[in-house]
Amino acid sequence: MLIEKDKDILKKFRETVKSEISRLKLNAPKFSVHCDYKTKKLKLNYSFSKYNGSDKKNNNIYIKKQKDFYLKGISLLNRSVFIKDLPYYINLLNEKIVDESKKSELLQNNSLIHWAKIYSQSPRRINRRKLKKSTLKADKDSLDLLIKYCSGQNKMMLDIWQWPKKGSSFLVQFMDYKRSGSDNKKLWSKGTINSHYQRIRAFFNWLSHNVELFPSNIFGRLSFEKSKKDLLLLNKKDVSKIENFIASKISSEKWSWFIKMLSIMMETGLKTEELCKIELKNISIKKKTFSVYTLNKKYIKYQISDKNWNLIFDLIYNKNNILRNDKKYLFHSRFYRKNRNKNIEKMVLIENKNKSFSGNGFRKKFHEMLIYLKLSKEYTPAVFRHGFILNMLNRMNGDFAAVSEKIGLSKESLIRKYLDHVKISPMSTLANKAEGPNFDDKKTKTKRLKGGGVSVPFMITREMFRELITLGYTKEQISQLKSEEAHDILISS
Repeated sequence: MLIEKDKDILKKFRETVKSEISRLKLNAPKFSVHCDYKTKKLKLNYSFSKYNGSDKKNNNIYIKKQKDFYLKGISLLNRSVFIKDLPYYINLLNEKIVDESKKSELLQNNSLIHWAKIYSQSPRRINRRKLKKSTLKADKDSLDLLIKYCSGQNKMMLDIWQWPKKGSSFLVQFMDYKRSGSDNKKLWSKGTINSHYQRIRAFFNWLSHNVELFPSNIFGRLSFEKSKKDLLLLNKKDVSKIENFIASKISSEKWSWFIKMLSIMMETGLKTEELCKIELKNISIKKKTFSVYTLNKKYIKYQISDKNWNLIFDLIYNKNNILRNDKKYLFHSRFYRKNRNKNIEKMVLIENKNKSFSGNGFRKKFHEMLIYLKLSKEYTPAVFRHGFILNMLNRMNGDFAAVSEKIGLSKESLIRKYLDHVKISPMSTLANKAEGPNFDDKKTKTKRLKGGGVSVPFMITREMFRELITLGYTKEQISQLKSEEAHDILISS
């Protein structure tokens, strides 16, 4: 603390500075004269406009920031020296304020925190397709975890220009840290690691489109081990339990709405989000069909059985058997909950006809059903889709091309996920008829066998692969064959 004598000197010092600025008509910024209570050295306290990013409309945001400017060799007792050089110090102070503002803007433009904020608030990015709020939140969560790790382990990595050179090794370090549980949180699984990696990689690829000279694909050679999960399928006993549950609970206030949705899902194999978003305008009354617009930008048509049509009849027609026009979605937001008045047992209906049923709400109800029926909690609504696709593939004797066209999923994806579970009959010719072109649709390169004569492909083509599968060979066995051996097997068969 300053003693009273020093306080009086400082007060007179400030008055003299103020009068001199007025007398000399100096273009002085707002500042105040302060004194270090230990050394008695003078310092000028000033404020500058610190750049603090931009708002949702891309308008720059500035905040006032205060800073001290220590004067070399000037103490409380050197008033005459300071007053003599006052114009010089005022000019120096003006330059410092401008430099600090520019420096703050430059640092902000290089800041990982700054760009992460813009990225997680941008619903439209490179391809201009509008993203869901859940996607933006998940991206923000991933980047927040990365920023927190940078702040604790290496603050230099909060500068985006450190990432092109050091980013790959630092990201591996970050993933190892989360995988080991060193932060006393739940250990990240292989699936979680890959999910966060994809979000972080997408962010830095987006940076290359928004920051001049920032390189693209900085994690090009980086990969993390993916978890291999077996395809989870319902067994006959569990299917029977669910069917009995549907029959017994169809009139229940608590379950009826969910059961109607579940019945349609079991029959059509729809994804949860597709089920919730079925629109009344896409339902054909005469044919008892409805169409769903998939991510592949295709309309896929589904047939509804008479049994399920009767189940959802009241959702399509009103009491006068006239098509409903009071809502957009087949399954609008609708559920029962307990009455807040504990003395009333009757459930209260909560309904919003302007909104579709929530995907998360359906999953939550599905989980409640698993608990009620004492089924495995590993089951998800996707088990019905897997079962639907496998039944279709088995009925069509492994015709992946035809099934791909029917459900709007790529043939490559179907083969990768379901090939090991499809029962293909060697006697049937369906698979050969429907195979169609190879994946690349290019002319297959061939080589001539020793001794001349027949030319065979350099490698086993997809068509050869399919034919070998129909003969009973497994994927592992085929991978061990040379193209000449595969050719001989097919010729001899």
